[in-house]
Amino acid sequence: MIQSTLHYAVNNENLPMASDDPALAEGYIFSRAILPYIDAIDPSAAATISKNLNLQFTARPVIDGSKSIFNAFTIASSKTTSIDCRDIGYLDTIGGVCLNGTGSSATKELLSFRILLGVTASLLLVACS
Repeated sequence: MIQSTLHYAVNNENLPMASDDPALAEGYIFSRAILPYIDAIDPSAAATISKNLNLQFTARPVIDGSKSIFNAFTIASSKTTSIDCRDIGYLDTIGGVCLNGTGSSATKELLSFRILLGVTASLLLVACS
């Protein structure tokens, strides 16, 4: 859920206000699935994620930029042992959720695979409904 939320934060940040791109709904759904867990760890981080991935048509998507979402997950993951930032991965254009901002190539490949898996699962859910 975290990786898919990050994926859609990056994907959606350049969409215009009032866009009807389906990726907005997908980002909203993935973010809402993880928000209760993040809110329990850090309500401020959850508020940032919620604000930026809220499904609305009166503001530009991901208004604070995808880096703000990465930072929110960085803060939340540093406050719990239940989220290992190394499992989340690394994105070349932004960095990682780990505080040192590094990731191995294996971690990068794992992130790409998990994002692909998350997107495939969301497409299957849409197709089945």
